[in-house]
Amino acid sequence: VVDYPNGGGHNVAADSAGLRPYLGVDVGSLTPGFNVVNIDNSRFAFRGYILVTTAMDLTPGGVINTMLRLDSDDDGNIVINGGLDANGTTGAIGLNLARNVTHAIEFPSAGVYQFDLLYQEGGGNTGVTLRAQFADLAGGALTVVPGSYLAPNLTDTPATAPFAITAIPGAPISHAVGDQNGLAGQFFNSSGSVTSIRTLLNNNATPDRTFSVSVVDYPNGGGHNTASDANGLISLLGTDGPSLSPFVDIANVDNSRFAFRGFFEVDAAMDMDNTLAGVQVMLRLSADDDANMVFNGGSDADGTTGIVGLNLARNVDHFLTFSAPGVYQFDILWQETGGSTGITLLGQLANVNNGVQAVVPGEFLFQSITIVPEPATVTLGLMGLAGLMMRRRRAA
Repeated sequence: VVDYPNGGGHNVAADSAGLRPYLGVDVGSLTPGFNVVNIDNSRFAFRGYILVTTAMDLTPGGVINTMLRLDSDDDGNIVINGGLDANGTTGAIGLNLARNVTHAIEFPSAGVYQFDLLYQEGGGNTGVTLRAQFADLAGGALTVVPGSYLAPNLTDTPATAPFAITAIPGAPISHAVGDQNGLAGQFFNSSGSVTSIRTLLNNNATPDRTFSVSVVDYPNGGGHNTASDANGLISLLGTDGPSLSPFVDIANVDNSRFAFRGFFEVDAAMDMDNTLAGVQVMLRLSADDDANMVFNGGSDADGTTGIVGLNLARNVDHFLTFSAPGVYQFDILWQETGGSTGITLLGQLANVNNGVQAVVPGEFLFQSITIVPEPATVTLGLMGLAGLMMRRRRAA
């Protein structure tokens, strides 16, 4: 039923209450089930069909006369018979009816009509309710439209997209304390697939350049951007360019490979859905060209990360469960084949940007960690990256 927050009429709730409480009785259908902790500056589309019968007619005879009203805070529209685009989806180009107005609607005959509600929230409080005057509903009085008049598709079978939360293998590293923020960057001035980068790392190959990755966002811009390969490596690295070692530019990063290596700190405050066990987050690696995220890759005989753990493809929203807060091994493998390039690590973390997707801050990434047993202290780093391990102790 279009009545959010639930109440049987037009009500509003604070945006800061979050999406799950806002949906009320419909929360069980939320996919994925993660909460959005603040729905300020958001958009909604309710899409499907409305069933029109002769029993609705307020003035029987001829066309079917009804009244429809969409009360919303903020802007909203009713769209009837929006038309179909090339993919067969509703194009929202039909009759558009403004919010907060009671519209007298004449349907030419009984039947099923395409029906969409488009609704945006700008800030503060929000609410949306679809009401109608139908002769067969509440004696013709204005009231909330029951769900029995609405259907998500023509067979009245809700279409659900496949969704799964992927469990990160293994537990966090015990007694770990994060050192220098960010990841350890390696650049190989040679072409090859993401799989070939795993081979380089497993063989402890010497990179052509190293650098510090303060934030995975190249070129810098606060979101996924790209830049011409011909701009060179220092330009691509932006604010991290001065950390390049040796400090000699690569004039063109066409046909090259990168590895960002270190550890990812999972805080309990990141949890996007505290109704589930563990810590739930969403991570997305937007990259041009191919790239992977790898968690808990394990170690080979040389003590380096073996890249045999969970591999997560680029340009996909990955909904992840970590078994517990703590520090996990984390690698990003990225290759560039030509033209333009860019890479950004985005996430939905409850304690970052109100749970709205944003660049993952460097404070959750570490180039190295220190294991702190009692009573001694032993340092664990990534082999071959000692020059990048100027530690600034930070408790996980």
